[in-house]
Amino acid sequence: MLAGKEDRLNVAGHIDKADGAALLFPGQGVQYPGMGKELYDELPEARTILDSACDLLSVDIRKTIFSGAEEELRRTDISQPAIFLVSLMYFEKWKKKNPDTEILAVAGHSLGEFTALCAAGIISFEHALNIVTLRGKLMQDCCSEEQGMLAVLGLEEGSLLALIQASGLEKAVCLANVNAKTQMVTAGLKPGLLELENKLLAQGSAAEDSLTGAKVKWLNVEGAFHSALMKPANDSLLPHLEALAPKKPSCYVVSNADGKPSKDGAEIIGKLKNQMVSKVKWYDTILQIKDLGAKSFYEIGPGDTLKKICMTITFKPKCHSV
Repeated sequence: MLAGKEDRLNVAGHIDKADGAALLFPGQGVQYPGMGKELYDELPEARTILDSACDLLSVDIRKTIFSGAEEELRRTDISQPAIFLVSLMYFEKWKKKNPDTEILAVAGHSLGEFTALCAAGIISFEHALNIVTLRGKLMQDCCSEEQGMLAVLGLEEGSLLALIQASGLEKAVCLANVNAKTQMVTAGLKPGLLELENKLLAQGSAAEDSLTGAKVKWLNVEGAFHSALMKPANDSLLPHLEALAPKKPSCYVVSNADGKPSKDGAEIIGKLKNQMVSKVKWYDTILQIKDLGAKSFYEIGPGDTLKKICMTITFKPKCHSV
């Protein structure tokens, strides 16, 4: 359990600002072969997490994480539990290095929300692992070669949505992630995404003011996450979320769904019920945590993707990789 302060509401019913750290847990796409191996070798608490998962899953996921092929680890049904477990291993490292640091809030990017649930004590490690493993399998079943995700850098949300609508692509492409003010991710079928890419490149070449400097990048994922194409997976996971008996979190949990903090376990779980088909409001999430009064951000997991995103949102508080 994380050490956290009790809710402090002012007379207007708003959350008073409080000091403390914020922990950020990454989502799919940060995986790489060998991640977490040094923690497994050097930190007994981290080793216990992975060994316990192998027992619970009846699969030696250690072998896949440490020495599996990059293509195998890229599979949604494998990468999601792998990232979840390695992120919790990094959480053990963080706790070891920061035994007296108070936690103000936690948040996770997409998949990372489930790691945050576990870290905040809302659900047990076993329940979280089962949910994440099932989530990965269900989403893998929805993936296809026809789906994709395209990052758009340099455009604000309104400008990108206006271009999608003006191009008649609103049924083929959706806005999946708002990671920063000018860092978006779109999702959909590849023909629609290719058309959007061409529109952006053409507009950029024409040097129109609203689109000048826009860049695109295809993400290394197998599906159109956070789009309607994930609805079968979302619907299948829903009964399992509803069956959870969440506990009161030990700190604020800030949701991707609305970028708002909560210490109500049922409310937090409720915001996850349409997560796979809803937009990730990461920009709002980071700004809300900053507004709560966080003194520092820590990315808890493999890589430094969230640290880099945070640097485009705010320099204070600073984000550290663990």
